Amino acid sequence: MKKTGIMTDSHSGILSEEAQRLGIKVLPMPFYIGEKVYREGVDLSRDEFYDMLRKGVDVSTSQPSPTEVMDMWKEMLKEYEEIVYIPLSSALSGSCMTAEAMANEDEFASQIDKLYTSEDFNCIMDIVNHNIDILEKSFISNPLTMHREIETVKEYIHNHYSEELGAQQLADMVYLAPSYLSSLFKKETGQNLSKYIKQYRMEKAKELLTDTNMKIVNISEKTGYPNVSYFCQSFREYFGVSPQKFRDKGEVL
Repeated sequence: MKKTGIMTDSHSGILSEEAQRLGIKVLPMPFYIGEKVYREGVDLSRDEFYDMLRKGVDVSTSQPSPTEVMDMWKEMLKEYEEIVYIPLSSALSGSCMTAEAMANEDEFASQIDKLYTSEDFNCIMDIVNHNIDILEKSFISNPLTMHREIETVKEYIHNHYSEELGAQQLADMVYLAPSYLSSLFKKETGQNLSKYIKQYRMEKAKELLTDTNMKIVNISEKTGYPNVSYFCQSFREYFGVSPQKFRDKGEVL
């Protein structure tokens, strides 16, 4: 009989002490508190995590990278002949699918060898594009995975629109290349990522001008524009009227 290992994630509710007793491997799920990444049950205890939620601390969830999933598989295969993998997190299911797409050892090893030994730029690009195609097919085969990635990015934008936002930063959150995230975002929403961010910020600025007495310079900072002149220019380009005129008249062109 094969020696079988069991792997799940920390959303299963299994604590590290219990996992050790049962011989189960638990992959910790990452989450953001402010700009810092924590891992459930590793950097922060469950009680501390829930205490922060009760206090209203800004917490957003993320998912482990496919590499982290594969690393745990490889470590377990040193001890076990096969693995039963039970992802309790829907996000982790997406990471698992991507990891599976990348884990074709023979083809992947062959591609890596070619990449390191090739001296022809076109050949290198062919190898890179080939593996991007493999990754893309893993997303297309499960549209829900693509949807989760985009919803995670949109949720982060909605919660952090007052801060600096860039494609690289957002792509890092969902473990994608910036160009690939931009492509997925356009397919999912019909909008460019940068335009979506601007639209959300402009609508929030409009709300603040309508519903509060905040100074325009403060609204500018609140909506992610540290330069008030650039904010006014962007507002005028978007709505066809300056922030002050909109506040005075309560309407846009």
